[in-house]
Amino acid sequence: MTMINFKEIYANGLEELKALENKAKQQRQHFNTLSEHEFIELFQLEAKKVLLKRNKKCEFKFDDNNREVIKQLFYYLAGSELFEGDLEKGILLLGTIGSGKTIIMQTFCSLFNTISPRKRIMIIKARTLWETVKETPDQFNFYKKRPLYIDDIGKEPLTVKNFGNEINPMAELLSLRYDEGAFTYATGNYNLNTLTGFYGETITDRMKDMFNFIILPGGSRRG
Repeated sequence: MTMINFKEIYANGLEELKALENKAKQQRQHFNTLSEHEFIELFQLEAKKVLLKRNKKCEFKFDDNNREVIKQLFYYLAGSELFEGDLEKGILLLGTIGSGKTIIMQTFCSLFNTISPRKRIMIIKARTLWETVKETPDQFNFYKKRPLYIDDIGKEPLTVKNFGNEINPMAELLSLRYDEGAFTYATGNYNLNTLTGFYGETITDRMKDMFNFIILPGGSRRG
């Protein structure tokens, strides 16, 4: 390898690195001008719409159980150093049944999709993942790169038959998305040890690289 070739390759590598870094910054350029107060107001408005779509005519309540989690979501979207995690990972919000985690993450996605003019977070339910993929076999390819929110991870059938072969559709999807470096968001009721029992050590080890694990404290809000 001549010195000229080395310099060209090195210069091209630097340009590619700069482009990737700029791309990462641009993913949050529409959020880092929002103040925390503005974000909270928008979040409350969007949460009310999410609740109304579920035929729940009530206000979204900020309290000691969810306030810090929602602040962390703001810091995450804004790319702030106040975020207590890795900005290059997605988010897996864990909590007990009925704690409000689905409402919070659906609001997070809805707000993202409202503000971001290009990238949109798609939403799927873990329970219906296999049915969706079975009806349209190419759906795995459709889902493998796009920003995606998976509701109630771990609630899907763990193994299903596909042309006589048993597969774990969620493990397959997570593995594909891990390889693509795709941003993934999810909610679940289970801890990492339980998820390891569902998907195996290889997938849950990859999940550690894919997700910031955030715990939503408190019990059920359903009365």
